[in-house]
Formats: sequence, C-alpha cells, structure tokens
Amino acid sequence: FSRSSEMLIAILAVLKAGGAYVPVSPAYPEARVEFILTDTNTDLVLTQESHLPSLKPVLGKATALGVKALSVNTHALAVEHENLVRPTALANLAYIIYTSGTTGQPKGVMLTQHNVLYYLHALTSQLGDKYRNIDFSSNYCFDLSVTTTLCPLLAGQTVCVYEGDILDAAAFRAHLSTANVGFVKTTPSLAMALLPGSDAQVDTLMLGGEALTEQAIDALSGHVNAIFDEYGPTEATVGAMLAQAYPRLHQGIGKAYPNVNLHVLSESLQPMPIGAPGELYISGLGVARGYLNRPELNAERFIDNPLSHDPAHSKLYKTGDLARFLDNGDLVYLGRNDEQVKIRGYRVELGEIAAAIIDQQGVQNAVVIDVPAPQGKALAAYLVAEPDLEITELKLALSAALPEYMVPSHFTLIEHIPLTGNGKLDRKALPVPELQADNLYVAPRNALEIQLCEIWQQVLGLEQVGIE
Repeated sequence: FSRSSEMLIAILAVLKAGGAYVPVSPAYPEARVEFILTDTNTDLVLTQESHLPSLKPVLGKATALGVKALSVNTHALAVEHENLVRPTALANLAYIIYTSGTTGQPKGVMLTQHNVLYYLHALTSQLGDKYRNIDFSSNYCFDLSVTTTLCPLLAGQTVCVYEGDILDAAAFRAHLSTANVGFVKTTPSLAMALLPGSDAQVDTLMLGGEALTEQAIDALSGHVNAIFDEYGPTEATVGAMLAQAYPRLHQGIGKAYPNVNLHVLSESLQPMPIGAPGELYISGLGVARGYLNRPELNAERFIDNPLSHDPAHSKLYKTGDLARFLDNGDLVYLGRNDEQVKIRGYRVELGEIAAAIIDQQGVQNAVVIDVPAPQGKALAAYLVAEPDLEITELKLALSAALPEYMVPSHFTLIEHIPLTGNGKLDRKALPVPELQADNLYVAPRNALEIQLCEIWQQVLGLEQVGIE
C-alpha cells in the first residue's frame, strides 16, 4: 500500500477478521518481499490496484505458498455487507514487523493485540488531550507508524493522512496547516528538515528512532508547544518509556510507561547500582511474543526473568542498549553494545548489509560501519574485492536486495579487514571514507603508496587521497 485511507481501512479489516497484518512497502526489492511472504506463509496480499503489476513477479515465485493478491478500492469498500462478529483474544497476533537481522535476512517481530492495547493505554494516559489530530506521514513498515495509525483509530481520534513525498518540505508544511495537525511523530533528523520554516504551529511533537540532541530540541522548540522523546525497540511494542524534552521535565530518556519495568543489568543479570552503566532489559506488557521462526534468537533475546515472579513480567527482552539510572529514576541512554545502528530512524543490522555485499560477485570480504554525516549517520562499506570491481554495479545489485536506507553511501577498497588482538574489527585502523558517496576511495597498500598519498594530500590540501 501507499500511505492512504485505504491502507488504514485494510489494517482494521484484517484485525476485525481475526488476522494479523504484515506491512510490506511497494518500494521493497522483490527479494525482500518474497522472503517476507515465504517466512510468514502468507495466504492473502491486500494491495492497491496501482501496485498489482509490480507484485506479479513476486507472486509468481510464491505460487507454491498459494498466495493470492486482492486489490482494494474505495468502491468495493463502500458496498454494504453484513457485520460479521468473529471471536478474538488478547493473545492473538496483531501485526508482524520486519527489522534488520544479523544473518543476512530480516527478522519478523510478532506483536499481539494485548501488546497494542498496552501501548494505546500508555500513550493516552501520558499524553491526554495532546494526542489529537494525529499526522500520519511515516513509513507504515516502520513501527513508529503504529502511534499514528492503529492507536489513534482505536482511541477514536482523527488521523490526518499525508499522501505526498515526506521529503517535500513545502508540501508537508502545507499539510500541517490545512489539516490542522495537532500531533506529529517522526525522527529527529526528519523533524529538523521539515519543521523549521513552517508557519503551522504544531501542538505536540513526539520524536523517536534516533537519539535526541539538545541542539535539535533548541531548533525545534520554537515550532511546537511540547516535545516528547520516546524510547523503545520494536520488540517492546513501539515505546517503553517517555521523556518530556520541552518544556524539560525529564533527564535522559525519561521513565518507563505504566506496566513496564526497565532493568540495567550486568553480564550475569545482576542489577547495576544507580549511576553505573549496564545493559538495558525490558519486561512487562509491551514485550513481544518473539521472532517468527527464529527459536534460537528467541532464546537469546527473550529470556526468563529471574527478577520477578509476576506473570506479566515473566520475560526479559535483551535490548543490546547500554544505559544507567539517575538518582531521580530517569534513564540515560549510552549507546549500542552490538552491531545494530539507527540510520534515518531505521534500525539496521550492519551484519545483514555486509552479508549482502559479500554475496556479490567479485567481493571476498566486507565490513560495514556507521560514520558521522551532516544529517546524523551514514553507512560506510569496506571491501576486500577484485581490483576491477565496479562500485556503480555493486550499488545497483544491493538496491535490488536491500531497502534504500541500508545501501551504504561510501565504498572503500582495502587489502584486508583489520582486526584487534582479540579478533574483533579494529575500527580505528579503517581509513576515513571518501566524503563523496559516488567516488571510490582505494586505500594505499604499501609504504610507497602511503608516502605518495601523504604528499598529494599536502599538495591538494585534502584530508584523504587514494591511490586512484
């Protein structure tokens, strides 16, 4: 589906029929769509007629599954039908959202109706009358959109659907004014690009998906009445905690939502003292059922809770985030302790991207890291590959296998992957990636080439010069 009222109606129809919805973007590569349809054993694909041609090749490959595509249109939806009542239960799945995975394949996170109702109650109890006239402009395959689609509809609120290009700042600002939008949820980087310069005075801005800086708060505070910072992985039903960043009421990333417990633990699962860093674990009503068809990963990330005998907190979700508690109970986020990073608000697994690169012809090895960029972070790939490898062709191949935000901006050829003494990647030994995304930087391979590159750097006044 494209972002539209038809999409919202389809989601509600699936839930009313007792099913679970699995969002798939029309922009996804065929390989990713095919994987999701196969992994979920999907029976039916609901879509808009305009997207049927692009779906046909994928559905042809998935015929063994018996997948059928049904085009949804407003005329069919307007026909009178008998209001069928189907039994349902809180334990039923509500949706499955796919996030990046370490093995080269995405993983489906299973969220139940109970999870959704927990999150709805958390939002409405914390926001009150600030949760009204909700903008829907986000990618609905990203769980941030649950805040702006499913939850407001369940709460009887108005959803203001923006059908334009989210990167068209002028059109988005006009939408805010004409729809009288009162609540916007997006990532800090998108908010910084879209809201400054807008005449619309949005009442409430909720930010998530990326770390929120003081600079961003200062830049955005003149355009809204309140700014909230929400933290939570997909595996904890969108959000697990909330901080009011403007006017400032909380430090760090705030406090847990009702019916959620946050635990900062040591490697042996012992609670860390106040102020001491540890890994963040989450328990409570927001913790997902687990990953679809991934029993080993479930055993690793959704573990039995040794700290509670409450059935509602029987499982701990291992976030992979580092944090510490302040004296007042607020939590401070300290970063990731694994290879997951946030790129433009999307959580990606660097290992999945590296695996996709290594699958390409002419590539022997690869590593992907995140590097600073003007709009937050960018992805840089380092390749051990044949010298005649065409980067343009490589990027095209990756675009057919990965979503756009997972295709690296920078590519650098190196002789070998540098490792530390304990066998881990030595990030400090990697050359600084070339600033221009379309240029390939080839690192010097011996002492003579290093000397020549240093000479040319001085002559040209550049920070980096490769051997080509």
